[in-house]
This record gives sequence, structure tokens and C-alpha cells, in this order.
Amino acid sequence: MICPQKNFTQRQTEYSDALGADMADITHNATLDGVNDYLDLNGNTISWNNNSFFVGMFEPVSSDITTSNLLLSGSNWDIGALRYGSRTDFINITDLDAGSNRYIEYLALGQNSNVDLISTNVGFIRGFSPRDGNVTTHEVTLGNGNTDFIELFGTSNIVTTGSRFVDSIVTGGTDTITIGTGGAGAVRTNDGDDTVNVANTFVEAIYLGQGDNTINASTGANVIFARGRDGDDIVTVEGTDSRIGSLELGNGNDTVTVDGTDARIDNLELGNGDDTVTMLNGGRASIVRLGEGTNEVTTSSRFVSLIESFDGETTVNAE
Repeated sequence: MICPQKNFTQRQTEYSDALGADMADITHNATLDGVNDYLDLNGNTISWNNNSFFVGMFEPVSSDITTSNLLLSGSNWDIGALRYGSRTDFINITDLDAGSNRYIEYLALGQNSNVDLISTNVGFIRGFSPRDGNVTTHEVTLGNGNTDFIELFGTSNIVTTGSRFVDSIVTGGTDTITIGTGGAGAVRTNDGDDTVNVANTFVEAIYLGQGDNTINASTGANVIFARGRDGDDIVTVEGTDSRIGSLELGNGNDTVTVDGTDARIDNLELGNGDDTVTMLNGGRASIVRLGEGTNEVTTSSRFVSLIESFDGETTVNAE
């Protein structure tokens, strides 16, 4: 597993070492500015006046290790589809400046990617799944440009959104998703140990797959609905005006903490397992439903409407 804290160069070295020393390294550099011609991975010239609808960035020799570095600059240009092949090893895409009206309708990434945007608008970002059992990472950071859909399927995936709303984020791996001030519609992770961070923004729905998952809803977070499948999950709602409307977790030993003035969970439902629910410093869960297991609930100074448990042993500590 590649740790999210590692930078792009470290990941590149580990990935290349795993593939073997007998492969050649091919590096491609280009600047997309809406004016000047540039080259694709095979050395073909791409001109803005007649080739901007579809730009194919396909690796010249699939057995080599290919790295593509793209800088995005300028204003008032668009590309219908910028598509890397699924076997392209490394893609590094960076906004060079905060130019206006740059738009890529569809961006397809290869095996590993690092996308860091300031203002470029991208309709749909898709990162391919690993090939040949390799360990891969996709990392996408958004700024103030519009992005509608993100789908990343690396071994690990890191998403940090910006100041604009993102309709849908789908990941498959061990993932870390941080929602910026623009908010998000649906956040969906597949199986894996995933983390979702929300602060001073809103998310309509979070769907977590099987695994030991974490949700951090900090000051100003407003999550309408969150659901997790089986696993030992940790959910923390803390700080002023932080909220999860409805939280449903599957079977497992779950830990839920509600801490802070006006921090709340309106409806909390936990599956079977040894669960711990703690309310601190004015935080509360209005309705708590527990499954089978040895459970413990600690309430704070605020009113709790219902605590309900099934077979097992439940301890309630009231402040």
C-alpha cells in the first residue's frame, strides 16, 4: 500500500522499482495554452485549430515506463477529451496559472496520476485501475474551477475538492477524500479503509464500502446522510454547528463521538457489534439505535429522544 503522505516522485520510484530495471524510461513534457502547438506521447504535433476535440495521449511502447508532464496555462480554450491510455504509467498535470475559461470535458488518467488544478474546469475525471497487480495512486486536487464527476480506481486515491460543488465522487481502493468549501453531492467509496473529511461545507450523501472507515465532520460540516457497510468504523462529529442528519453503519465495532456546542447526529443506527457512542460538551445524538453486542452510550448535557438496543448488553452513562 502506498501511503497518501508520499509525494509523486516517491510513488514513481516505488512503482518503477516494482516493474523492474529492464524497462526504459520515457518522459513527455508539454504545455497546453490554447495557442501554441504541442506534441503527444508519440511526437505527433497537436494543433489547436483542428485537433482540440479529441487528444489521445497513448504510450508509444507499453512495456516501457512512460511519464507525461502537462502544464496548463492561458485562457479561453477547451478540449473535448484528453485521454491517456490505461497503461500510461505516470501523469502529472498542473495548472501553471489561474487563467480563465479553460475547459476539458473528459480527462482520462493512466496508472498513476497527480492532478493539481487552480482554475481549469474539467467535466469528468477518471483514473484507471491497476494493471498486472501493480500498486498505483491517483491524487486529484481542485481549485475554483468546475468539476462535475470524479472516478478514481487506483490502489489508493486522494481527492481534495475546492470552492466549487462536485456532483459525484466515486473511488475504489484505500481512499482519502476531503471536501472543500464548494461541497459535494454523492461521495461513494468501494471496499477498503477509507477516510472522508468534511468541514465548513455540505455533502448530500456519503456511501462507504466494507472496511474500517473514518468520517470526520468538523466545525460547520453538514452531511445530510451517511451509510457504511460492515467494518470497524470511526465517526467523529465535532465543533460548532457540525451535523450528520442520518448515520447508518453496518456490523462491526463502531466508535461514534459527538463533541461540541450544537454538534449533533439526528438519527444514528448501528449494526451488530461492540459499539461505543460518546456525546461530549453539548454534543448529542437525538435517536440512537444499537444492534446486538456489548454497547456503551455516554450522553452529554442535551436531551436524547431515544436509545434503543437489541440482544446483548448496553450501558448508558448519563451526565
